[in-house]
Amino acid sequence: MNTGRLGPALANFQRRLRDPLQLRIFLGGAVLLAWYLLVFSPLRDQIEAASKNRAEAERHFTLAREIDSLRAVSEDFKSRVPNQTDTNEWVEYLLAGVRNYPVKLIRLEPRGALRHGPLEVVILQVDLEGNFPDLDAVLAWVEKNPRLLRIDTLNIAPSNGRSGGLTLKMTVMGVAA
Repeated sequence: MNTGRLGPALANFQRRLRDPLQLRIFLGGAVLLAWYLLVFSPLRDQIEAASKNRAEAERHFTLAREIDSLRAVSEDFKSRVPNQTDTNEWVEYLLAGVRNYPVKLIRLEPRGALRHGPLEVVILQVDLEGNFPDLDAVLAWVEKNPRLLRIDTLNIAPSNGRSGGLTLKMTVMGVAA
């Protein structure tokens, strides 16, 4: 049974298979290899595909939950965002609000508008002069305003005039739909 170069290796293999312990090890390894190639390898691809699908579904579920929570939050401030307003309407709104306080309006200048998603942000530069309690009242009005306003920059300095008051320079940002 000499088949060339493989002959000595096959003879050694046959001699080892006659030993019951080595035969069991060989058969166990062969069964394990067959199980891996015939059962586990095809299932591994299916398991990886199922894991990817599950991870994608979890991401979608998390995103849907976040969207629902954002919708709930947006409902809280939806009444504070006016519809179909422009820069001139914002200027008139701030003028009307400032007129309720004993401060001197030095400047109210629109700085443009930006789109932020579905919303528009109107930017206004407001310069006021007055005493501290009156300027504080104007700031409180802006903070507690029924519209969604934000003071982006604020500068308070002594007034150049003889009144001895303060000059308040602020950039106000208003959100509109």
